[in-house]
Amino acid sequence: MVSGADILQAGSWKLEAGSWKLEAGSWKLEAGSW
Repeated sequence: MVSGADILQAGSWKLEAGSWKLEAGSWKLEAGSW
């Protein structure tokens, strides 16, 4: 049984993973500019 809290937690994990991808992408851009 899935509760609302579980759905919210899963959503926050997806957002956190997305921000990690953005951060990794910015690191690649910064490394490329060097």
